[in-house]
Amino acid sequence: MKLREVALSYGLPTFTKFITSLSLSLVGRNLYSWDKYNGFDPETSAGGASDLLRAIDFGNVPIPRTYQVKLAATF
Repeated sequence: MKLREVALSYGLPTFTKFITSLSLSLVGRNLYSWDKYNGFDPETSAGGASDLLRAIDFGNVPIPRTYQVKLAATF
């Protein structure tokens, strides 16, 4: 099981008459994986869906964990 994406968003109060709306968002991707896989990431195995090469990475790059902060304003 994998926690693929989580997003939190909050509407901030506006403090000027020029901004009609203001929001702040926090997004996290590829945050956690609950498995017994010994390699970097079970989704990047060399065999894909094949059972013959499962758990062999062959230097594949794992899917990165990313974080994003977003501030959106409407004028």
